[in-house]
Amino acid sequence: MHPIPFKESNVNLGAGGNPNTSDMPTAIAIHPNTTGQVPYAISCWKLEPDELAEIQRTGVIYLGNMGWPPPPILAMAYNPFKMHGFTALEIQ
Repeated sequence: MHPIPFKESNVNLGAGGNPNTSDMPTAIAIHPNTTGQVPYAISCWKLEPDELAEIQRTGVIYLGNMGWPPPPILAMAYNPFKMHGFTALEIQ
């Protein structure tokens, strides 16, 4: 599985020279129902064929976060910009 660019991505989070990771195209966005306009960092990931087969077999994914306490997270199967009303913020 690896992060891929997508239409709404507006910033590239760098891997910081770590050879075990890659840059991650990300959209800094907001959801219209969020009070106080809390920003979301949204990325898009491409599954390898064996990963897709395993998800189809088990129906589950595992999501890991570094640090404690874990930050709020959101995993979605559908494009949040099309299905859930997210709006990418203008990054200067």
